[in-house]
Amino acid sequence: MEKKIKTALIIIDLQNEFINGKIQIPYSSIIINKINKHQNKFDVTCFVKNIIPVSTNMKKNAIISDYYDCCIENTNGSHFPNELKINENIFSRSYLNGISGLLSKNHNKSLFDFLKENQITHVFIGGVPGDYSVKQTAVDCISNKFKTYIIIDMIKTLNSMNNFINFTLKNNIPFINTNDISIVLNGLKSKYHKTKVNKLNK
Repeated sequence: MEKKIKTALIIIDLQNEFINGKIQIPYSSIIINKINKHQNKFDVTCFVKNIIPVSTNMKKNAIISDYYDCCIENTNGSHFPNELKINENIFSRSYLNGISGLLSKNHNKSLFDFLKENQITHVFIGGVPGDYSVKQTAVDCISNKFKTYIIIDMIKTLNSMNNFINFTLKNNIPFINTNDISIVLNGLKSKYHKTKVNKLNK
């Protein structure tokens, strides 16, 4: 039986810390309007955030070792910007435990479990930093058999964007921009319906 196509937009770590806090990523604020404009085109939208407990000494243990004190819980840096339209699908994890968004949790449910329970087949990823948590989330999504896309103009990087693009090409991860979203989604649905009709006619 052909599995129905269901899509999820996953926004990674678009928090104040990376927009105007300790680790400012240039032009990251322009992502906000793009997310607000396009998120309702997907079946599900999820927001991932990094939260470092106040009591944690990250300096020696952090995966991103230079940024051990970013996104401390209950600080402005840990919050999403007010302009970002968010929903109840908010998943949190600490960089101490891993930078992949699939590790994050909403209460006791991981993002991975949420996607599986909602029968998501295709994920589209945006957010920051592209060369750290966004990249690792994409790798883990592919490893877990989700068809994975990068929305390139919903992403900003700490370092070279060219290096990030080369990574996606090397790993055969398709990337699109926001102008392509409706075309790609309509194409996926059209492909599913054609396959379903063809099977019914056999």
